[in-house]
Amino acid sequence: AADVAALTSLLRNVAGYADGVAEIDLSANARQVTSAQLIQMSEQVVWTLRQLTSVTAVRLLVNGDPLTAAGVPALQPARSWAQFDPAPPPTTTGALLVRAGQVVGNGTIVPRALRAAGLSDPVQDADGSRVAVVRDGPAGHELLTGPSTGNLSSRLRAANLTSPSFGPDDRVVVAAPGVLYSVPVTGAPQRVRLPESLAGKTIRTLAVSRDGTRVALVVAGSPAASDGAALEVATLSQLSGGGLGLGVPRLLLPSGSRVAGIAWSGADEVVTTVQGHDRRRAVLVVGIDGYRVQQLSALGLPAEVDEVAACPGQLVLASGVGGTWQLVGHRWGRVSRGVEPSYAGE
Repeated sequence: AADVAALTSLLRNVAGYADGVAEIDLSANARQVTSAQLIQMSEQVVWTLRQLTSVTAVRLLVNGDPLTAAGVPALQPARSWAQFDPAPPPTTTGALLVRAGQVVGNGTIVPRALRAAGLSDPVQDADGSRVAVVRDGPAGHELLTGPSTGNLSSRLRAANLTSPSFGPDDRVVVAAPGVLYSVPVTGAPQRVRLPESLAGKTIRTLAVSRDGTRVALVVAGSPAASDGAALEVATLSQLSGGGLGLGVPRLLLPSGSRVAGIAWSGADEVVTTVQGHDRRRAVLVVGIDGYRVQQLSALGLPAEVDEVAACPGQLVLASGVGGTWQLVGHRWGRVSRGVEPSYAGE
């Protein structure tokens, strides 16, 4: 039965949209799938197409006829299959921050592995069982990873490292000048295969989506701080040899926006900051389809914020010189003098 689902193909391009309904016409093999397989197919299709603002519902067809089964209606609203959310809230709440080289918590207890001094950019996986952090050294940066209740191990050294982000299988993804690394729980770091469009460019920061299938990137033409930076998103896939590869990125915000900071607020949207003509920075929510951009309220927000943290079910955080601010309703309020905020799973 699994082979039947794998052999099912699309007969024609996705049709519809006039009334908000996307019609997916499948080959005859789809008639042979089980109800459980049809549910899995449905949730994958609906979660993919709901990223398009023009789609309000999905209808599965086989040679033009409706395809239904127990638990699978003929018309599936775009907001159905919530139980299959690829970006569920983490089991660990609260955020980690850094103050004077010490990791501190905002609404959470700092994991024992992160209680040493001289650390920056701390992150933990979605269930809080593993952590990663950067430590400054005389020759540059050092990536440390390990269990949250145990000892950290040195995994990678480079002149400069971005903030790490947890990817599939608890791999840590981090960028060094000209290179993107995937660091598995055990074994040597591996280079992530990059598309030609990123050759010669600098990845200033990154964030892997919570389902591990995409990476949001802040990309600049050079390391210079004065250069503008663009916001891009690319697929993250497993290669046959066990490594990871990036697809060709989609541009969400151009370099003139001077993007800084990135975090996933949901399965299909990210939070970032941009610089306006008045040199004040604004916090935006950007859909990964590239069409949805919403500026959040600026009430109470300082002029210069360059890092953000976001998470399903949690309040958006933004940080800059002087601390970290939290958006409650339409007003920002400072919650800590710490910076570099991150929620579990980032």
